[in-house]
Amino acid sequence: MPEPTRSLVVGLSAHSLFELDAEEEIARTRSAEEYRRHQAQRDADTLEPGRAMPLAQALQRIGERMGRRFELVVFSRANADSSPRIFASMHEHAVHATRAAFTGGEPVAPYLRAFHVDLLLSAQEEDVRAALAAGTPAALVSARAEEAKQPVDQIRIAFDGDAAVLGRADEEDEVRPEGVEKPLAKLMKAIAELQVGDPDKRAVRTALLTRRASPAQERVIKAMRDWNVRLDEAFFVGDLPREQVLEAFRAHLYFEDGGAHFRVPEEIVKMDLRATKEEAAASSQSPFARLRLRSSD
Repeated sequence: MPEPTRSLVVGLSAHSLFELDAEEEIARTRSAEEYRRHQAQRDADTLEPGRAMPLAQALQRIGERMGRRFELVVFSRANADSSPRIFASMHEHAVHATRAAFTGGEPVAPYLRAFHVDLLLSAQEEDVRAALAAGTPAALVSARAEEAKQPVDQIRIAFDGDAAVLGRADEEDEVRPEGVEKPLAKLMKAIAELQVGDPDKRAVRTALLTRRASPAQERVIKAMRDWNVRLDEAFFVGDLPREQVLEAFRAHLYFEDGGAHFRVPEEIVKMDLRATKEEAAASSQSPFARLRLRSSD
């Protein structure tokens, strides 16, 4: 039996952990001095939870129940004047971060390895792409903003089966971001341990989402088996929009490709929606034009 992963260091963007749209608007529209005064006057004001808050709290609960350690590290592009309010808000929401970084407008990705981050969670695609390009596994927080105050009992993870990071290294037509294999293996090992370590609670539920048909999808399923990750659901969507499937599955996290040479989810969705509308207009009798996706438990 391999030794269990002792801890998993999870990086969280402050923008995903808290609702910071108003604060970012102030930072964009006012001078640096006005922004500093604004922050100093609100050190004790608790920030509203963001869409990743239930995930952070769920990870802590699962870790306590299973005796597994999750270290949370918060990353923010804000300056140091924002840190007192961020820390006070984490305390109020019972989120315990072991470390934090405030980069003052600089990119976060260069600091991920320095903080030994195994996984970055962010609601911003730019952060996810930059982390993957830097060799750190990352997932897009796909939970809706209105779910920020709803507790999560089961973390639902969707994997993009068309992603190069999930393919085999010997595939000539697939290119993995450099240096991602080892950290990705550690992450998958941790997910597998969560699945087998808490079988009654089933704290993690997974799904594979792919456009490909047999035999192309078999490489991804084989990779998951090699990592001992159980796939609870699989969706072979062809040309249908993926966003509808993610919503039906109620995904909290979505693992997909990053880097400049990969398409990002928003672009994929826009292309899918346009293609689907054109197909429906061309053939209203097509069964695909009438297909509706339903969630399944």
